[in-house]
Amino acid sequence: MKFDAKEKILRLSAEELVLAASARLGHDTGDLFPPLLPSLSTDGEKREETAVFALPAFSVKVSANASVRREGDTLLLTRRFLCPLCNAETRKERERLLRALGFVLCYAFADGNTVAFVFSLEDPEGGVTEMREAPDAASLEAFFARLLTALAADAAHEMERVTERLPTFLCVAFPYPDVREGQKDMMSAVYTAAKQGETLFAVAPTGTGKTMAALFPALRAVGHGHVGKLFYLTSKNTSARAACEAVALLSEKGMRIRALHLVAKERMCAERQAKGECGSCHRRALASRGLTAALSELIEARLPVVGERELAACAEKHATCPYRLAVSYSKYADLVIGDYNYLFDPGASPAGLFPVDGESFFLVDEAHNLPDRAREMYSGKMDTAFFEGALALFADDVERRAVIERLYRGFLKTVDHLLSDDLREMEDGKLYGFSRTANFPFAFTELLTESVATLEKQKLSPTAENAKEKRGCILFLRRFLEKLSAYDGRFLTYAQRAEEDRLLSFFCIDPSERLGERLSLGKGAVFFSATLSPIDYYRALIAGDRRSVKIEVPSPFENGALCVGIMDKISVRASLREETLPEIARIIVTAMKPRRGNYMVFCPSYDYMEAVAKAFHALTPKTPMAVQKRNMTTEEREAFLAHFAEDGKGYFVGFAVSGGIFSEGVDLVGRRLIGTVVVGVGLPGISAERELISSYYGDLYGEGKEYAYLYPGLNRILQAAGRVIRREDDRGIAVLIDDRLRDEACRRVFPSTWRGLKYVGDRPSLTALLSRFWQEVDAEQS
Repeated sequence: MKFDAKEKILRLSAEELVLAASARLGHDTGDLFPPLLPSLSTDGEKREETAVFALPAFSVKVSANASVRREGDTLLLTRRFLCPLCNAETRKERERLLRALGFVLCYAFADGNTVAFVFSLEDPEGGVTEMREAPDAASLEAFFARLLTALAADAAHEMERVTERLPTFLCVAFPYPDVREGQKDMMSAVYTAAKQGETLFAVAPTGTGKTMAALFPALRAVGHGHVGKLFYLTSKNTSARAACEAVALLSEKGMRIRALHLVAKERMCAERQAKGECGSCHRRALASRGLTAALSELIEARLPVVGERELAACAEKHATCPYRLAVSYSKYADLVIGDYNYLFDPGASPAGLFPVDGESFFLVDEAHNLPDRAREMYSGKMDTAFFEGALALFADDVERRAVIERLYRGFLKTVDHLLSDDLREMEDGKLYGFSRTANFPFAFTELLTESVATLEKQKLSPTAENAKEKRGCILFLRRFLEKLSAYDGRFLTYAQRAEEDRLLSFFCIDPSERLGERLSLGKGAVFFSATLSPIDYYRALIAGDRRSVKIEVPSPFENGALCVGIMDKISVRASLREETLPEIARIIVTAMKPRRGNYMVFCPSYDYMEAVAKAFHALTPKTPMAVQKRNMTTEEREAFLAHFAEDGKGYFVGFAVSGGIFSEGVDLVGRRLIGTVVVGVGLPGISAERELISSYYGDLYGEGKEYAYLYPGLNRILQAAGRVIRREDDRGIAVLIDDRLRDEACRRVFPSTWRGLKYVGDRPSLTALLSRFWQEVDAEQS
């Protein structure tokens, strides 16, 4: 929807009109255009028409497209839709909205003709449902007038946005006195990407001010009309908070921005937190009534950022659902800040979040985390334990238990068939096997589709015993089937057996195609991170090629801010870890000795970290230390970080796991952290999935082991070392220990900001390097 202030015309598509009006009339809009993925029918003439309707203050132009053919005296308007797998209730809602779309198309194409619409709804399994109707002229006039009346409020908001708020996006200057080195280059690249609808990959080192360098130019692109709505997506709460703070600062400078910080439904819903579900929430019955009032109050409040607290308070006041309120408010926001899942995981994307005009633009922060998250989103697995649990859960439900029993038998038969040539009997008589194949078994897919349809045929009563767990079981099968519908040549299937336990899985090796489908909801994107290196690796995994636009922003810090020493004579391979453990402990002591302060030691696994910490403690038992625990609570994390005091005058060392909660997204500025020791390359463990990745990218680029193991491991090193320098006046050291770091493949990944890195072969050389560095720091600061 776009308002042309000069011509006083509101332009929108038929799909936008239907969704906007349906929401205003109190209906759920459904996940419709896309990801319903509408497409013109291949038969008939492809045409576009415009319906014009004059209102007192402005005109409305609705564009409508369809394939058109004559059938006697009737003009047939045909459209074909690929409809995702959905339950009966969801499908009914989508069909209602498609019928409304059909009426709008008929109105636009009528022009004295007798018109009818024919829609084909195709599910991914090949099933087709046809909708056909021929509304008369009076019905069309009445229906269209009702839609436009319902649209009036949204039109007023759009007019206010264009005429009053967007001009402020262009009047506000960059909010800091100086533009840092690299920021200007990044801002220019982001603005160009937004204007031209490009996909940009940006390596933005710590200290670049990447949040503002991404947001500020993208918001100017919104102000100029190049972009309709912004989405700032990240995997870290710290990054989301930084984006909210940047918006608040721009608002203080005069930008009349409207932003939403969207958090998980589980965090918003008090009922879900108390009972583990929201199906029985007393607010659902009042939701539609209170939603309109709550939404109006939030809009009138003119808050620069609406977050969890504001949503909860407003929803409580009007007795409505805070999550529904958040999704409804997103329609009126210029910027939505949230997790990757909202865009990239179709199962987690709330209906109506992304405008159907395709004018959205995506800013993806901490993008190095996206490939593995995407693989997890698009892959699926089921095992013996799931079925045994499901059978016990439905013990009191004869009909559904019978369905699950039949599916379980099909699962066992499928796994055993896949393993028929790869099953081995061990000396103890137990059976083991692993097999992979390019295609997921068709017979099991059919059985699963039929089983899910039967299980969902009748709704579970909210008061039934274990209702939440039962719904979760059925939802698991539904999600598995939905993910399976996207299966293509970028997936592989594998089956495993260990004794009586069986596993059937499909694994998304290359997520770029699925990511591309989701990115098609907008016009372009910027993927940025301090450790997006090697950049061609991430371009291949995310964009599917190595040709998209890229920029590597220079660091604003002085070359000597971080002293990097690489101990490349020590092996920390699993077979030699016990042997080299005492030397590792001595190297940690050596790294700390030249300067009192706080240090962090990162190790590739919990077991090895605990062993290193024990060896260090034996060597220097009086040095205060803390060790990361498995599954730490929020309070335990905060207590761990509290040890890193700014005014600490002695030694302190924290032991943590590479790639864990303390290796990224943690800002220990100044003297809170002056050094890290990273032990090992941090390669992911050998697994069936990693071997599939290695085989796939080995064939594609000849870099199988690099894509599967080396590059993900090196990213953990970059993240861990990056904890030290967080602001311009920070100074510190990073010591990396592993003989594999001398390999050329590793050197290519090291960031250009590590200009002063040195390879040191022994502890005396390390002492000399670090002592010289700290002497230079003292001289600089004196």
